[in-house]
Amino acid sequence: MVQGAKIGVHAWSDGSSSANDYPNNHTEHEVYINFYKDIGYSQQEAENLYFFIINAASPENIHWMTDQEILDYQILNP
Repeated sequence: MVQGAKIGVHAWSDGSSSANDYPNNHTEHEVYINFYKDIGYSQQEAENLYFFIINAASPENIHWMTDQEILDYQILNP
């Protein structure tokens, strides 16, 4: 990540519903959590990151991650 770069996150939407329309234990979330697992996160880390992202901002908004969040969620080195 180059100096001054930002990482923005927000909940997903399919145009009619969004991530937060589903309870946390809904199967709709599994594909996203499994993606994070596939790239090296543990089950718990994948869930933590995914739910952080979908709760950080609505689909219409963006949350710019802080340096501490990038470290906490191991964005650069899962």
